[in-house]
Order: sequence, then structure tokens, then C-alpha cells
Amino acid sequence: MYSESREFLKNTGENAKKAYVSVLNERKISGGEYGDVYEAETKVENSSVKSRQGLQKFILKKYSNRLGLASEWASNAIKNYNNARKAGLRVFPTFRVARDESTILMTNGNLKGWVCIGTNQESPGLESKEFNLQKLYDIQNYQELIEEIFRQSKLAATAGIYLPVDSFMFLVRRDAELLDFVIGDMDGVVSDSRNSSSLWSKNFSQAILAFEYFLRRNMQGDRVNDYIKQLLEDKVKFLSLIPKL
Repeated sequence: MYSESREFLKNTGENAKKAYVSVLNERKISGGEYGDVYEAETKVENSSVKSRQGLQKFILKKYSNRLGLASEWASNAIKNYNNARKAGLRVFPTFRVARDESTILMTNGNLKGWVCIGTNQESPGLESKEFNLQKLYDIQNYQELIEEIFRQSKLAATAGIYLPVDSFMFLVRRDAELLDFVIGDMDGVVSDSRNSSSLWSKNFSQAILAFEYFLRRNMQGDRVNDYIKQLLEDKVKFLSLIPKL
């Protein structure tokens, strides 16, 4: 076991709030266009909050510097995160950038009875070795979920934020057929878009595409088509509710 102490910042600039984190060990769980993702066992060294003083598992996203863009990508991600959080979007509570601006430290969605499924092709699914769970037969809170996706799409559009398909991550309860979601991948988010009804429609359409991709990978075979049929019908219904400006 090794121990690497690193400084992570809540935002950038001279007044950035700092946290010193010892990374005790890490293991790669997925990769992608921008870099690799690791689950890391850590210890927050300078926390005054008692519950954060022990060992904790976080996610580390290490940006590839093959194009010399690691710092730019990480800085863009933290900017998008801060804008999304300010807009009231469903984001992870922890999202910090390393002092060298090449790594992001974020909340681990695979804790407290949940597993986190990303939208990119490298993200493990329910039946993968990472989770070793059965595919879903049902989604008990489907209606509430689709309504919240619609609401979040509007919140993002109102703030001028575009949400691409890869930004959505789905959280699955280990002991129940319940689903939740977060805007977890900030790399492709565009937070300086122009607010419009078309942006609301684009955000919702991207979310539905992400949901469809999740269903195809993580629903049992005899249920996939039923859910996708319902999802596409709901897409048409909800898009019809968006006013045309």
C-alpha cells in the first residue's frame, strides 16, 4: 500500500478552499476519451468534520495529457460543475480539482447501497464483474424519474447549460428496483449556452437517449422493449409541453 498526499481545491483562484487528501490505494474501474477513472481509498487530512476524518472511498478522474490538454479539461470540468450546482442541478456533493489541475476528486456513487452506472461505453453495467448484480426486471419509480429528468432539463436550459448524453449517470439500489440519476460527467457540458426552448428540448432529448442506453444494457431482455416503448412515448409527450419561442 502506498500513500500519496495531494491538495484538492473546491474551485480555482486565490481564494480556493483547500483539502489535503492522502490517497492510500486506487484501482481503475473505467476509462474514456478524456482519461481514466479510479476508485480510491483516501484519508482527508485537514477536515474539521468528524465524519470525514476516517478512511473514505472517493472517485479519482485522471485526465490524459497526450494532447497537452489535461489542465484545460480539468479546469473546464470544475467550472461546469460549479455552474451546474449553482443552477440547482443534481450533482455529486464533492467535486474538487487537484492543485496540478490534472485530476478530479469526486463523490463515489457506489456506496450506501447504490451502484453508479455511467453512459459511456467503458462504464461497467450491472452484470459486470465490478457489480455482479442481476439486470433489472422493473423500475418502481419510473414515473417520478422521468418527471425529474424533465424538470432538470429545464433548470439546465434556464441557466444556459447544455447537458450531453454522457453527462448523465444512473444510480441503482442494490436491494430494490429503484433508480436515480445525477449529472456526474462534466467534460462535455457546455455552461455558456443561450437559454431557449430549443435548449430545453435538446437537454431532455439527450437525457432520454442516456436513459435508453442504460435500459438496453441493464434491463432484462423480455422487459427492454416494453420500457423503451414507454420511454419514447413519454419523450414525445413531454417535448410537446415545452413552449415554442
